[in-house]
Amino acid sequence: MLVSKKIWLRLLAGALILVAGAAAIAGLWFRHYCRTPAPLLAETTVLIPKGAGVRRIGALLAEKRVLQNDVRYLVYLRLSGLGPRLQAGEYSFAPGLTPPQVLEKIVRGEVLRHPVTIVEGLKLEEIAAVFARGGWVDSAEFLRLARDPAFIRSLKLETASLEGYLFPDTYLMVRGMGEEELIRRMVRSFQRVWASLDSAVTDLSRHEVLTLASVVEKETGQAVERPLIARVFLNRLKLGMPLQSDPTVIYGMGERFSGNLRKSDLRAPSSHNTYVIPGLPPGPICSPGRAALEAVLKPASSDALYFVSRNDGSHVFSKTLAEHNRAVQLYQRGGKKPQTQTQTKAAPNPADQPPASAVPPPSSPAPASEQAGQGALQ
Repeated sequence: MLVSKKIWLRLLAGALILVAGAAAIAGLWFRHYCRTPAPLLAETTVLIPKGAGVRRIGALLAEKRVLQNDVRYLVYLRLSGLGPRLQAGEYSFAPGLTPPQVLEKIVRGEVLRHPVTIVEGLKLEEIAAVFARGGWVDSAEFLRLARDPAFIRSLKLETASLEGYLFPDTYLMVRGMGEEELIRRMVRSFQRVWASLDSAVTDLSRHEVLTLASVVEKETGQAVERPLIARVFLNRLKLGMPLQSDPTVIYGMGERFSGNLRKSDLRAPSSHNTYVIPGLPPGPICSPGRAALEAVLKPASSDALYFVSRNDGSHVFSKTLAEHNRAVQLYQRGGKKPQTQTQTKAAPNPADQPPASAVPPPSSPAPASEQAGQGALQ
């Protein structure tokens, strides 16, 4: 009996030694996994889709050689409790990262952010095209939402479309962001900018300020001129004079605009033809930047009612029609040419620039502006 007991104890001790040895070996094996970087040779991007489970994530990481996909990956997630906290998104991994460093980066949601810049003066269609080129949105869905009454109401806005309300800025885009989330971000950017402005200095509503600012944005790219342009239009509104802004006519024409504005276009009725309608157009014609908004809220002090392009991006401002006609004669009808040419405003394509215009016939009131560019009215 005693011999059997001794044998039993020896067997038990041997088993314990084997278990301890196995545990030690397993521990070393697991420790080696946690401390050894995967065989990644160059910085690599991995896209983890929404809804992916831990096994799918492990397979994606192993496919790009960011991690070794074996049982230790699952064991580490179970012991650390990180499994349910892994986040979807696009990640960039540099060589030399250990498995815990890789997984903790995913837990923290350190996704790639790609800057996309929307410049001032773009229309809804042009904004949608910029994001669509980068694969960030479906252009048709973006435009549908921007004109959907229910969605617009959910943004606490009362407007027929989001034209003008998508603020021009640089947005950090992440893969997986949908059209709705992006539009909400852009509207919030506008609302933050508006809240920072002194809107108490004008009797115009926010929508009216935004509308006039969009016209100012399209009329000039020179920062110093925006307050003067705004003042001309405000003076005209006060006197009951039509704004007669070519960019509003072009906007109202839509795809019918061929690049050359004609007299018949100025006479054609449309919701945005400020040669025909009194006052402001019903809504913005583009997304103006902060400077254009500030120009409307704090315009320059001037009695000017007219401005004409010098053909170098700048304008001559006049108080009377006689002064204006002399400036037109000088710069638009065979007068002297400017000595320097200055690029004043970036635009996505030539069609975004206001077309040429000429002095209307004597029976018509003179427009606020005379632009030089693509050809005279015909």
